[in-house]
Amino acid sequence: MKLENVLAGVNIKSLHGGLDKEINDVCINSLTAKKDCLFVAIKGYNKDGHDYIQNAVKNGACAVLCENADNFSEEVTYIFSDNIRKELSTIAGNFYGTRQNAKNLFITAITGTNGKSSTASILAYILNKNGIKCSMSSTTGMYIDADKINDNLNTTPDALTIHQFIKTSAEVGCKAVVIEASAQASTLHRIDNIDFKYGIFTNLSPEHLDFYGSVEQYYKAKEAIMLTCQVCIVNSDDVYGKRLIKKLKELNKKVISYAIYNNADYEININSEDDKSIEYEIVHKREKYDVKISIPSEAWVYNSAAALIVASLEGYDVEKLSKNIYECIIPAGRMEKIENDLDLNIIIDYAHTLKAFETVLTNVKKNCKGRLISVFGCGGDRDKTNRPGIGKCVSEISDICIITNDNPRSEDQISIFTDIISGIKNKNYAIIQNRKEAINLALNIATEADTVIILGKGHERYQIINNEYVPFDEKSIIQEILSLRGKNGSCNDRESRESD
Repeated sequence: MKLENVLAGVNIKSLHGGLDKEINDVCINSLTAKKDCLFVAIKGYNKDGHDYIQNAVKNGACAVLCENADNFSEEVTYIFSDNIRKELSTIAGNFYGTRQNAKNLFITAITGTNGKSSTASILAYILNKNGIKCSMSSTTGMYIDADKINDNLNTTPDALTIHQFIKTSAEVGCKAVVIEASAQASTLHRIDNIDFKYGIFTNLSPEHLDFYGSVEQYYKAKEAIMLTCQVCIVNSDDVYGKRLIKKLKELNKKVISYAIYNNADYEININSEDDKSIEYEIVHKREKYDVKISIPSEAWVYNSAAALIVASLEGYDVEKLSKNIYECIIPAGRMEKIENDLDLNIIIDYAHTLKAFETVLTNVKKNCKGRLISVFGCGGDRDKTNRPGIGKCVSEISDICIITNDNPRSEDQISIFTDIISGIKNKNYAIIQNRKEAINLALNIATEADTVIILGKGHERYQIINNEYVPFDEKSIIQEILSLRGKNGSCNDRESRESD
């Protein structure tokens, strides 16, 4: 593609060199630059792409989009612009032909504080299960049908990756694309120039205040995503959902509401619940759909209902699709039960917001026959204001809580612990900085009646320590500890033998 065409719609402030060049690739990492590529220099939070322009040129870049440059190579074209992130999305859309590729796809954006990954996974699963080929980009990774093709370090990847993903989806015959859209994805222009047919708003509670400064600004970023969607599906039980519905209607957007506790276009009635499942019905006008889910959680009722509403609006047989929800594969690290030979009740979950902690722990406690033992921490270099509330929440709902590290990044771990325990009034907690040792303690004091829930990592297979990604596969660690416990006996077994 000619450079001139790649840059169509880009706000060019000034230019050094010609535009009559053939561009074979676009990159934002100088290490992946190659012959005849366009390198886009982005100022990140830890590194500045402008520092790597010369590396990109050495590796073959024939054009550079940047804010400024000191040294010019005569054979390289330099394009200067002010908002590089915004222009990157325009370039990605041009280079990968996003709008053309999207003509045969219906693309759904899912946003909100909690429930995005689960809703995305349910929607993709029921579509694929019924022969409607669907791709999905979420926190857990990128998938074509059921095949994982890539990991995501961010909830929503960079603009180049997401636009290329849409192109790949179209090329392999997908009919649907599901994208988990974070607030930062909107603010940082990662999902600009994508035609979303549907948008789902799950809920909103305080998060990323270190980035946005206030809940209001965080909400505005979520609102901006929904404003780009043709049809907006909104949880009207949520306070911010109600506000969003009002705003969207004022702008004459098509809005579909769903709720358990309020009047809505799609009303949800929970009929029965036990420790293994929930049965509910969705009522819309004169139609009624019966649904059974294998996760006894109200959050999963909302998530599965939202997924079914998209299918309904797209004209698919909801009654048929709803039958597949019960067998839906739970996203990795979302209320995931760890099977084991010791018959211990072990759950791992990605919860990392106060609302997520409240929702998950309340749900687990409700079905807990013995003690609830919780292992958790709070991420470093992130919103500190949530930490006391999370500590209070976990200590009040749990019988025993073990505080440990969870992606401390560059922040002092003791400082994080201090913030957490400032909200705790009970004395039912222990602090064990090493996460593996914390998990080991929890699993060795647990009986078959107890439930151990390990919060924060979920699907992640690493710890971020001093901004380095250190391998940490929680599921493997759990199995390793259980294997040793099976050979040696539990702490409780040893104590009972010693007292005989």
